[in-house]
Amino acid sequence: MNKKFLIIIIISFIILGSITGLVIYNLTSEKTPNTPEVALMSEENNTGVTEEANIVNNISTISTNYNEIRVSPNASLTFYKYYNTCGHTTKERITATDNLVNLTKDELANVYSDWQINKFTSSEIELYKEFDGSCGEHYLVKSTNGYITIYLLKSDNSTELKETTDIAVKYLSLEDMNELENGVTLYGKDSLNAYIENFE
Repeated sequence: MNKKFLIIIIISFIILGSITGLVIYNLTSEKTPNTPEVALMSEENNTGVTEEANIVNNISTISTNYNEIRVSPNASLTFYKYYNTCGHTTKERITATDNLVNLTKDELANVYSDWQINKFTSSEIELYKEFDGSCGEHYLVKSTNGYITIYLLKSDNSTELKETTDIAVKYLSLEDMNELENGVTLYGKDSLNAYIENFE
C-alpha cells in the first residue's frame, strides 16, 4: 500500500510540474519578438493630417487620414459686413480663388485673421466682420436740371454725385415730380435699381 501511494504522489508531482512548465513557457513565449505584434501610433503632422503607423513583424506602413474638411474648388465665400453707424449689414459672395482651395478651417482663419468664420463646409463658407462708418449703400434720388439724379449719402450726411440718368422728369406724373423735387432716400442697390426701373 505504501509503495502504491508513493508512486501515485510521484506521478502527480510529475504531471503538475509538466503543466506548470507548459504554462510558464506559453507566458514567456508571448513576449518574444518572433510573435506577430501590431502597434498603432498616431501623430499629427504639420499639415494637420493624421497619420497612422502600423507595425507588423517590425515592418511599418503609414496610412493618411483625409477626413478633415477642406475648401473645395468652386466653393462659395460669403462676406457679411456690419456697419456700426447705420446698423446695416452688406453681403458679398465670391467663388474661392486658387490660393484658398484645399485649406482647412484653421488655415483659412489665418488668411482672414480679422474675420469671424460663422460657417465652414467644403462648399460653403460664411465670414463676418464689423466696420466703423456706414455701409455706402444709402442713396438720395432727386430731380436736378430736369433729370433724375442719384447721389450717394455719406455718413456725415453730405452727398456725392453718383449718376445723372437720361430720364426726364417732365414726362413723369405730378406726384412723382413732387416726390423727386423733395428727394427720395433709399437703402441698398436693389432698392435703388427697382425705384429707377419704375421710370424706364
